[in-house]
Amino acid sequence: MGFQVGIKYSTPAPFPQVGIKQAYVPAVSSTHFAYKVAFHSPVLTAFGHEMRSSLSSVRQLSNAFQGVKESARYIPRRALLYVPASSEKMLAKVPSIQADSVVIELEDGVAIAAKDTARKNAAAALDVLAGQPRKAFEIGVRVNSVSSGMMEDDLRVLARAQHLPDAFMIPKVDSPEDLAHIFDTFKREYTPTRVTDTKTRMVLWIESARALLDMPRIVSTALNLHKTTGFFKLDAVVFGSDDYCADIGATRTSEGLENLYARQRFVACCKAFQVQAIDSVYIDLKDSEGLRKYSEQGRNWGFTGKQTIHPSQVPIVQSAYLPPAERIEWARELAEAYGEHQKQGSDITVLAGAYYGEHQKQGKGAFSFRGQMIDRPLLLQNYHVHAIGDEHHPTRRGSERGRNAVGNHLIRVILVVFYSGVFMQK
Repeated sequence: MGFQVGIKYSTPAPFPQVGIKQAYVPAVSSTHFAYKVAFHSPVLTAFGHEMRSSLSSVRQLSNAFQGVKESARYIPRRALLYVPASSEKMLAKVPSIQADSVVIELEDGVAIAAKDTARKNAAAALDVLAGQPRKAFEIGVRVNSVSSGMMEDDLRVLARAQHLPDAFMIPKVDSPEDLAHIFDTFKREYTPTRVTDTKTRMVLWIESARALLDMPRIVSTALNLHKTTGFFKLDAVVFGSDDYCADIGATRTSEGLENLYARQRFVACCKAFQVQAIDSVYIDLKDSEGLRKYSEQGRNWGFTGKQTIHPSQVPIVQSAYLPPAERIEWARELAEAYGEHQKQGSDITVLAGAYYGEHQKQGKGAFSFRGQMIDRPLLLQNYHVHAIGDEHHPTRRGSERGRNAVGNHLIRVILVVFYSGVFMQK
């Protein structure tokens, strides 16, 4: 499922070939048009705004996503950065942190003796941060696990805050039964009204051999819990490699071969249920090149983000989880070539691979580009990459853009279309 728009000069008609319920626009000129967008998926139908746009303007194209229901908005999580709640100094820096997801930490990053202080700090921070501008897409809170016996204490204090975090993050979920305990604990400490039908998401950690083998049941149970009760929507799952290796008795190495099977099974399970797959921590803070390579490997394997443990890791990771510059350029040139192809006889222009009727009848459903035959799937994939635009790749802009509301919205669109396999599962 992805973002697909068709442009048709005649009477609006459905496009059953690609599963689009409605996608049509009236033509204004060869390069400038007004368009109306419809998203169709098993879980969401939402209409975008009608507006004028230039084919070359990523900023205006991104407005098509403004009509998506807020409850189904995609939250990028290229980098998760942990901030220990025991440190008031570090909590004060949260608004300025440019990681996609900032995790206020109550679990492993906080010593046992500092847990009470961390809980109080986290609760106070939720209310303070709710009224402040910030550079992160998401501020979450990672509580302690069911097995630790400390989750109840965490939630009892956090519930005193007037505001919920953007996401509750639950470590060491080993079984579907853990989810039942989690749901009951949240209802008891927060009351059912506060934890159902909210915009708050849920992120789970898989950190043991048992959890990895039972991951399909765990994920499906979490998704069904949201559907049947309105409890927090599962948005992402995180692989905890250190605890996993400890659980199976493996020795950590710089190559990471001990996690090869686990990471591949993990990402496959996430994508089977259309949730984000967040990769493990890279623990060598001095090895920036190793972090970059490991991040690019994760992206190529299908991961959508990575955990980080220091602010210096964030820009490397977040850059790695964008398409490479040469891929964007290739997509841009393909879009131009396809435009020329369309001028040669079809009375229908197609954007983002939407299929179309008369173009097929004329036998022009595919064409050659750089010696490669281009068809609808390739057009759709490369539209996704083409949506990146110049100002969101480090080699195509003069300086790092401020993460204001417009910048955040554009990055969200970029990642929605590039990681369209995780788009809006509800």
